[in-house]
Amino acid sequence: MIIYLLIICFIIFIDLTSKKYATELLKDTSFKRITKNFYFSLVYNKGAFFGFLKNKQLLLKSAITLLIIFLIVILTYEFHNDQDSWLLLSLSFIIGGAIGNYIDRIQNGYVTDFLYIKYRSLPVFNVADVFIFMGAILLLLFSTN
Repeated sequence: MIIYLLIICFIIFIDLTSKKYATELLKDTSFKRITKNFYFSLVYNKGAFFGFLKNKQLLLKSAITLLIIFLIVILTYEFHNDQDSWLLLSLSFIIGGAIGNYIDRIQNGYVTDFLYIKYRSLPVFNVADVFIFMGAILLLLFSTN
């Protein structure tokens, strides 16, 4: 079980560190091309995933967010045997990403997004979002077996 707590802490550390680095890197310009289709683009997201609930800060900072994190932690605790390792890994990704974004929102009043892939209409996102997305995909794969 300790490995999953370490994964959660690692994701939070990587997320908050990357947001700080991106903010420093892009303080003079909000946009930097890395490759042909990959950019750093500094966006302060006052909404949730993909800008959902934009400008609803009170709701996003509320006990609902903490309750969701708490429920995921409880669910993780319930599935703590070895045969559920994919489930625990997927939940660890989601929890780590959610807590990283939550800390950013509490500290700043917004979530710092900075990763942009120029493909169709993808939104700007951050490291926490990547882990939440990967956790959700793993959770879907795990639940279909």
